[in-house]
Amino acid sequence: MNRWSSFLAIATIAFANCGRTLPTSSSRSCSDVSGVYDVTYASSCSDQYLRQWTLIQSGCNVHTQLLADAPTLTGVAHSGSLHLVMQNGFTTCLYQLEGDAQFDGRTLRGQASGKVSGPCCGDRNELIEFTAVRR
Repeated sequence: MNRWSSFLAIATIAFANCGRTLPTSSSRSCSDVSGVYDVTYASSCSDQYLRQWTLIQSGCNVHTQLLADAPTLTGVAHSGSLHLVMQNGFTTCLYQLEGDAQFDGRTLRGQASGKVSGPCCGDRNELIEFTAVRR
């Protein structure tokens, strides 16, 4: 095979694989964190946060059920961890906290931080630690 034939063979293979994504060793698997959790917080203002999480999962995406006037939690579960956002849009207790938790198969342990405002806890930055145990 001459150089031109070799070039055409390589170009044909490259073109045929165009747009395909191959799995890599850096791909991370989704962790199944779905279920009902009892949650405790270490925070001076913990009364405003959900005491129970019912996590619904689709692929790696996680969320709590959307209910009128109820705080929400959304996140992404990968390789034994959960990156999450907790939000509350009430006019008296506003917050959006973002953080990470480690998952051991039954318990999520982590931290989240962000801005809280309103008469519940004042206007400030908040850091919470939480433990969520699956029932």
